[in-house]
Amino acid sequence: MKTIKVYNVKKLIEDTEINGTKYITHTEHDFAIVEGNNGALIFDEEACGKICKSLDDTYPIGLNDIPIDGMRSAIAKYTIQPTLKELIQAESKEMLITEYVDRYQYKSRIKSNLHDILNAFNQIGLDRKEYCSF
Repeated sequence: MKTIKVYNVKKLIEDTEINGTKYITHTEHDFAIVEGNNGALIFDEEACGKICKSLDDTYPIGLNDIPIDGMRSAIAKYTIQPTLKELIQAESKEMLITEYVDRYQYKSRIKSNLHDILNAFNQIGLDRKEYCSF
């Protein structure tokens, strides 16, 4: 099986100043980004994401201020719209899609999401069977 690249967006955001200020990600920690001949795909560990026309498309990421005394916000205070091209600058690791979206085995919602993501592989010009056998 072919592997996917999973990018550590949390570290990328926390290591970057935006307008002179550092932030933390709200819930986003890492994303898989896959490029095919007909577009790109970005998704999280619950197989939620979207099809993009290219790596120049943007994807919204929620941010919060760095917490004081460990207090975290229940909702994102800010949103940025980085391009996929910017996000693939983050540190990455390669893994099987079933390692990244590992809860598909016991969460029916995530299994359904993974099925949709695998169909999206075909839409961007990749063969889903090369990434997952189900």
